[in-house]
Amino acid sequence: MKTPFVSVIIPTYNRGKYVANAIESVLSQTYGDYEVIVVDDGSTDNTKENLKRYGDRIKYIYQDNSGVSSARNAGIMHATGEWISFLDSDDEWNGEYLSTQILQIKKFPHAVAHIMNGVTIFADGNRSNLFAETKLMDRFKTKQCLILEKPLSIIVKYGSWFLDASIVRRDILLRAGLFDTHLSIAEDIDVFARVALEGPFTICRRELVEAYRREESFDSLSAQSFKRGIYRYRAFGKVYTNLLSSQGLTRVEKVTISRTLSSNWLA
Repeated sequence: MKTPFVSVIIPTYNRGKYVANAIESVLSQTYGDYEVIVVDDGSTDNTKENLKRYGDRIKYIYQDNSGVSSARNAGIMHATGEWISFLDSDDEWNGEYLSTQILQIKKFPHAVAHIMNGVTIFADGNRSNLFAETKLMDRFKTKQCLILEKPLSIIVKYGSWFLDASIVRRDILLRAGLFDTHLSIAEDIDVFARVALEGPFTICRRELVEAYRREESFDSLSAQSFKRGIYRYRAFGKVYTNLLSSQGLTRVEKVTISRTLSSNWLA
């Protein structure tokens, strides 16, 4: 069997009525050389039944409830693609998402990760552009995409990324280290920052991901971030403190990390 170029990992927990939309957004991509790995993190609803219709179009993995970081790690370990792409089970990709990422991979073969822009859609229907919200859009000026030869400072400074909008070389992800299973907040920043030490990133301003913020029976990661305030500060503090002990940081990177740690999380 031919090895796919991209492995798409979808962790899910009790999202039986949403996960199919996420899967369909992958299966409708204009680019087709991928595999879909759905990791069911101990769902107790109808998730498993709803996914049976996909048959061998997806790889279905069930594990006891261990958290989203553990689920993503399980997906990575089962992946066979050269590149890893993530999608949360309640979010969706534009049909050209993967084809656009593949163009970036071909255009910038030395880059280890590529990030697209996305839109947050709230329960009331309001929409928010992620790059505009974080002021990152100001860096593009008239350009559509930027190559970041030293991406760590940007990752830390702007601090809010859609994991759904990123694609990472699998070998680099394994070398940088997988998701910290002790983190349920800031786990994406933790991974992005470690990968950023491994090589260049590209970032593009096209809005190719829709991240939904819905009312659910359990707290999403974003909801936890607001409700678990003390844990949130400790989680970010742990991530940035660990980064400061990393080898090979430039002076600019150290200053950016220190300022972010003091101004945003320890104030």
